[in-house]
Amino acid sequence: MDIINEMKGVLICLFLTTCYTLQGQEIAPYFTNYLKTEYKGENSNWDITQHPDGTIYVANNKYLLAFNGDYWAKHTLPSNGIFRSVSVINDTLYSGSYHQFGYWLKNVKNELQYTSISDSLDKNIFNNDEIWKIIPFGEEILFQSFNKIYRYNKQTKKINVLPLGNISAVYTFLINDKLYVGTKNNGIYKIENDSIIPLSWSKPLENYSVQSIVDYKDGLLIATQINGIFYYKDAVLKKWSFSTFAEMEYLEINNLKIAGDLVFVGTINNGLMVYDSEGVLKYVYNKNNGLANNTVLRQFLDIQNNLWLALDNGLSKISLNNDVYAYNDKSGLLGTVYSIEDQGENLLVGSNHGVFSLKGTQLKFLKASNGQVWDLTNVGDEIICGHNNGTYSIKDNEFTLISDTNGGMDFLNISGTNYYLQPNYAGITRYHKINGSWESFRFKELDFPVKGIYFDENQSLWVDASHKGIFKYKISENFEELTLLKSFMNTNVPYEMFALGSQIFLTKKNQIFRYDALHDLLVRDSILEKKIIPIFKHIWY
Repeated sequence: MDIINEMKGVLICLFLTTCYTLQGQEIAPYFTNYLKTEYKGENSNWDITQHPDGTIYVANNKYLLAFNGDYWAKHTLPSNGIFRSVSVINDTLYSGSYHQFGYWLKNVKNELQYTSISDSLDKNIFNNDEIWKIIPFGEEILFQSFNKIYRYNKQTKKINVLPLGNISAVYTFLINDKLYVGTKNNGIYKIENDSIIPLSWSKPLENYSVQSIVDYKDGLLIATQINGIFYYKDAVLKKWSFSTFAEMEYLEINNLKIAGDLVFVGTINNGLMVYDSEGVLKYVYNKNNGLANNTVLRQFLDIQNNLWLALDNGLSKISLNNDVYAYNDKSGLLGTVYSIEDQGENLLVGSNHGVFSLKGTQLKFLKASNGQVWDLTNVGDEIICGHNNGTYSIKDNEFTLISDTNGGMDFLNISGTNYYLQPNYAGITRYHKINGSWESFRFKELDFPVKGIYFDENQSLWVDASHKGIFKYKISENFEELTLLKSFMNTNVPYEMFALGSQIFLTKKNQIFRYDALHDLLVRDSILEKKIIPIFKHIWY
């Protein structure tokens, strides 16, 4: 594994891959897909929950999946039944399936072991039911099918059955200690004690299928399957203003989730749509932009503020808690990205097709920049561009040639000076700005391509010359000569180089070596190997 190229690839991907958003929207938070080829289970995922120890559990048809962040594990019911629901309540994992519900605890061998609750029920009562929802309610755990709610008392271990009658129940929702039941064509009901009571204010919804109800701005946000979203507050039910937009017209809505000031609308036919509190559509995640599947069966917000999507084919996790956003150019105009510079309101992006400005999701090509771009570096009020056709200055969207030296891979300042060094196809070139113009000078000691340079703590210059080797040089006081101090060459397995600050590291295969300046030698860094190498193996393999 080429660790250096893996690291560069991941850093670029964190900025500009995996998901794409519609024109006029913002660049969306980064997301990760998990397919059945990775978790080794089945396609459909019906529910998601999380244990306080961080483990994610998924109802994956005949499997209960467990994911600790690194590895997936699978569990099955003794009956090999289909999992429809999972929920961690306190520190106990409960699951619901066809004709079965119960809980999972770890035994002395740290293995999950299933205990049935429903086996104590009369078979005539618990007949042909599937448990689709599990809800904690005081001393009870509620296991809901479309026909009944089984109320399990944790203290007495007794189960009381509440028939839902002919109301065509969809799901039950616990909001502010109240239980609401959404129905198909019967509005919304409330559960009080052992009674199912229709709510008169929901009468306008009687011809709709109520799929989801969430607590929102001191009221209730109510999603219907194909008739949009409604908002109820202070005895007034009205169409939610967000849902008047054209993008809602053909949606089949399945669920809602609120996170911060964002409203996440999970659909059957268009993935996930995300709105802000002002009613603006911010992001869309669907198959067109990389989501594993367009059918969102359930949403779950974990303790790290990641939003998990249980999909009809796979899983997706959206990172809401960090500043990593992703963009993928569906048109192919952008090409392969090699360098990025943040300019505040926009990003300047260098690719094998040239230089582009990316503002929101608006991608604009910089005139005359056609061709392979290797590097973009911010220097004062301009950007220096290492290009196949030469070295350019970018200022006020003007692309100006400053040197015929091509293949510039970096533009590194010599600390404490106004000089800059550029590794390139011909070796290393020194740049210095005089009276507003860039002057260049090529070091004659190097006549081979250089792809990377770093300074160590003693201001020695380290040079990565691809397959030729790694070299350590001293720069003369007038910055015009290089003296070779040390070389690291291996004809069989060439070294790669990277730096953390002024600390130099060399790598080959799965090994990382730290340069010990005091003793002038390489020392194997097993601690860094353990931290870095598994990350890239996990990401790519």
